[in-house]
Amino acid sequence: MIWATFMTTCAAREKVREQTLSLLRSTDWGQEPELVIDEGQGKTIRQRIYYTHHRMLERASKSDADVVLLLEDDLDFHIGLRAHVETWSVFASRTAHFFGSLYNPGMFDTVRVDDRTLCAQMVRKPWGAQAIVMNQPTLRYILRFWNQALFGYSGDLRMYALAHKVTPVYFHCPSLVQHVGHTTWGGIAHRADDFRKEAAE
Repeated sequence: MIWATFMTTCAAREKVREQTLSLLRSTDWGQEPELVIDEGQGKTIRQRIYYTHHRMLERASKSDADVVLLLEDDLDFHIGLRAHVETWSVFASRTAHFFGSLYNPGMFDTVRVDDRTLCAQMVRKPWGAQAIVMNQPTLRYILRFWNQALFGYSGDLRMYALAHKVTPVYFHCPSLVQHVGHTTWGGIAHRADDFRKEAAE
């Protein structure tokens, strides 16, 4: 299995980004993310997120990876990140398409699949594209329809809405990633209450 890792960020967030990169290096992930820098395209924060995530997806689609990990730049991680992802039952048994979040802020409707998996019902809009795992077929599908009109979905959340058309949207339980930023799109920051940094089986 070949992985590629990407991270969206901007010049103003260098300090928090460096902290996140240091925390990632302290895990078993073993791969530096390729940085995708916000170039300031768009008049609003959401428009900038939209364009930056699209560029990240385009770069990821050109990699030789089977599976990609897409990250934001203000995170903490479970120390056994790779081991947990690669032994995640729904990931290990994936077929044509796969889309999963390693972060769950508890702001959407889900049902339990097994002891390590929740599945989004998409009744309410999902939040939190802090750490997304997807395979190349799903990534290419999302890119193909990226500019499609999706009422109520903008920026990074378009990934959830488009992926849901071809695959269940899974969430690792407990969360393997924590959001440590002080704001989200300039609003109140969300966090994963079930995050665990250390191994706890």
